[in-house]
Amino acid sequence: MKKWITAIVCIIIITAFGLLVYFNIDAIKSNSTLYTKEQMDEAYKTGYNDGLKNEQDYIYQINEFSTKIKELESTIDKLTQYVSENEELKTTIKNLQLQIEQLKATIKYYEELIKNEEDKNIVFVNFYVNEEIVKSVAVKIGGIVPSTEIPEIEETEYLIFNGWEYNGEFVDLNTFTIDNSIDLECNLTYFYLVTFNVNEEIIDTQKIEEGKFARVPDSPQKDGYVFKGWSLNNSIVDVASFLINNDVEFNAIFENTNIIIYKDINNQKYEIKSVDDYFYWKTFNCPVDKSSIVYIEIPSCFNRINLGQFFKNVEQIILPETIKQLDDNCFGECNKLTTITLPKSIETVGRKIFKNCSLLSRIIILNPDLNLQEYPFEGCASILTIEYYGNKQQWNEKEYDNLYDLNDSLNAKKIIIECLDGSIIYE
Repeated sequence: MKKWITAIVCIIIITAFGLLVYFNIDAIKSNSTLYTKEQMDEAYKTGYNDGLKNEQDYIYQINEFSTKIKELESTIDKLTQYVSENEELKTTIKNLQLQIEQLKATIKYYEELIKNEEDKNIVFVNFYVNEEIVKSVAVKIGGIVPSTEIPEIEETEYLIFNGWEYNGEFVDLNTFTIDNSIDLECNLTYFYLVTFNVNEEIIDTQKIEEGKFARVPDSPQKDGYVFKGWSLNNSIVDVASFLINNDVEFNAIFENTNIIIYKDINNQKYEIKSVDDYFYWKTFNCPVDKSSIVYIEIPSCFNRINLGQFFKNVEQIILPETIKQLDDNCFGECNKLTTITLPKSIETVGRKIFKNCSLLSRIIILNPDLNLQEYPFEGCASILTIEYYGNKQQWNEKEYDNLYDLNDSLNAKKIIIECLDGSIIYE
């Protein structure tokens, strides 16, 4: 009897639980739109959205369906305890599992719609520097560019960053909202170094903004020459109207005026204009005695020189880069001369060019190919140094054996040739 009572109670409980599940499933069905695989495929093709309006609707429905899936899975777990050989319960469980799969398919569909909506809301901000793109940033429509995504521009003394421009107008990226894909151009100010040289020496440097003009310095002065202007690439330019778009180096250009500059023992300066290209002592007319002259600057109109023996007290002689020939005994008797530079332009020299220059102790020879003639240093200082702009081999190839007269007690006793790679000594 007890067995029958127990069996009847179990049947009642199972039936009641089945009815509860049945009505719960019906409730789920009545409150949800569920799709078969075929329906989902068709939905993807047609863009069917179940009447939902925006991303928030999709997210809300996904959350609702996820909750229902959990409820169904819990119901299946409970039913499984009683399924045994009950075919009706097995069918109910299969139906519930099908409902779960349909709910998951619907969630996947909604997630795909959300992704598509997000893609539609993304635009791109392209950053350009000097017309070259340096970065592209994805931004939601109506949003702003994150500060961490804005390219950093390194500034220097000659490069100033002014900001970002859109359609020629500056924008504040901290507040500028993006409604569509746009290009932003970096606004930079460049500065360039402008140098002014006179005789290979810098007299002025300026930092000039790109597209501006340099300030014209005062015209430089050079004795015996007239300043003609500033040159760039060997052509005279108008600095005041020359736009600066890169580093520029201007060089002063002077024109020879055939003016010989000299000074006397009282440091009185004189100027003599010459109409010749041969500086010859006989044609050198000046209002003072030649023996009183201590300084001579020879202009570039001359290519040949012969001072003769009348400038005994001259202490300094400046030779131009145009000199090609020094005559015999050219600086003879200049016994106050201590140092002289022979320009690279000199091609030939005569005999005994420094005869009896008793204080001459240093000679600079810029042309390594220059060949000295016999007895060039006759009567020079006891120790004479020659700074030679060539190497020892070049000097030795000249095979000098007559630099001075060994029998003359007034000649130099020691000559030091300072070459680029060492010294040669005669004594």
